[in-house]
Amino acid sequence: MKTILLGMMTTLLLMAQGVQAQRMKYQLENERMVCDITIGSHTKAHACIDLGLPMHIIDSTWLAKSGLPVTTRKMHVNIPFPFLKCQNITTSQMVREKLTINGMQTYRPVFVANLRKLSEAMKVKDMEVLLGNGLMAEDSLRTVTLFMKEQCLVWGNQDKSSNRIKAQTPLVTDSRFLIAEGSIRIVSALNDVVTLSGRFLIDPDTPRALTLYGGNEEVAKVISKSSIAINVVESQYGPLTIIPKGSVESLGVMATHTDIYITTDKAIPFIGVLGREWVKKANITLNFDSMKLGCH
Repeated sequence: MKTILLGMMTTLLLMAQGVQAQRMKYQLENERMVCDITIGSHTKAHACIDLGLPMHIIDSTWLAKSGLPVTTRKMHVNIPFPFLKCQNITTSQMVREKLTINGMQTYRPVFVANLRKLSEAMKVKDMEVLLGNGLMAEDSLRTVTLFMKEQCLVWGNQDKSSNRIKAQTPLVTDSRFLIAEGSIRIVSALNDVVTLSGRFLIDPDTPRALTLYGGNEEVAKVISKSSIAINVVESQYGPLTIIPKGSVESLGVMATHTDIYITTDKAIPFIGVLGREWVKKANITLNFDSMKLGCH
């Protein structure tokens, strides 16, 4: 009986250890989040983190040389990267096993593809793994928090007392992007105010605080009816429409004195992209159980 109880206690202890939060420090390389990771018990890899990616991708050339003990099956999936020159990549295989990365089990699929062109487009040298948002435990602990000031990501079971959410909004993950639904308030340098509601992207890799999609029906309607000042400036990409030196507020987080870009993209189902200048003002928690995105 003692042996059975001891075995049960050991099992519970291992389960508890398995769901502890995993902290992962990262550095910025050309404004991308990069870190060194351990896959399985000892295989080292250089990774880039993309919180909008709902899977992980391992470089095929690195995998062949790494000696990582995995089996794969053929799986061709086209993954779009519309904001990069390479536009998309196509996977060749999918890993059959559930991998552990820095001690945490992968929750989302792990694909294999040639990442050379993507690495060049993202300006990340020697990227061996593209790490998505799915590094978390499966047992109702699917949470990831981005601490921008500390340059740290935390996956899994987290201390709620030190992770107080000030404001939250529905989280949508039906595509390759990180999508939230709510409102964005814009205040111009002359204190004109515009409020937009709908779905928007959150992308720490986009340098500006806010880029609005001018072809979106909601954006076009609200901007055209407002008195907010808009300028057209020249850039290396041609003329750009901007709201100069304004403020952007969403979920209680504000980025100030920032140029807000308005694109001419047509039929875009999002009102815009909240980028790094806004993201770095707050810590962001993605809770994939309650499907909520929170700021604190």
